[in-house]
Amino acid sequence: MSVYDKIGELILALRFRYHVEEFGDASELANYIKELESGEGVDALLSLEGRPRPYLISAYREGDDVVLALVDLDDVRSLKTGVKVEELEEVTSALGAEKYGSNGLAPFFFPIMERDGEAFFALGLKAVLPLTVVTGGAIDELLEILEVRGDEFFNAIVGALKSLY
Repeated sequence: MSVYDKIGELILALRFRYHVEEFGDASELANYIKELESGEGVDALLSLEGRPRPYLISAYREGDDVVLALVDLDDVRSLKTGVKVEELEEVTSALGAEKYGSNGLAPFFFPIMERDGEAFFALGLKAVLPLTVVTGGAIDELLEILEVRGDEFFNAIVGALKSLY
């Protein structure tokens, strides 16, 4: 099974088994996130026109802040690491926060599968935003940062991983 078959299975499971909300535009998604009560979280798919796969978005509201995790299911990469695939998100989130946390960002690797010691993952970005600035424009800006700086984020995390393992 290819990594894209696995992603397809994930998307189908989110849509049909878990009934995850799907949005066609970031403003609708932002309004949905703003309705969360403190202590609530939600997963959503953001299907933008012209993209083969949606973004996977997780949001968690804590008080007047929202923690967002955005995963680009079109930006799939692979790497042989010393990290178990089930620990990849946690380890890379910590490394990303260490490098970019002063900017309020934490790039990370979202694990998809492992084959022959090689981890396949999608590139993601975590950010904490005040609830008042959670808008479609803010979500679009985070997605643009992920796209434009994706290679930089990848290389920084890989460099940090190499120094650990």
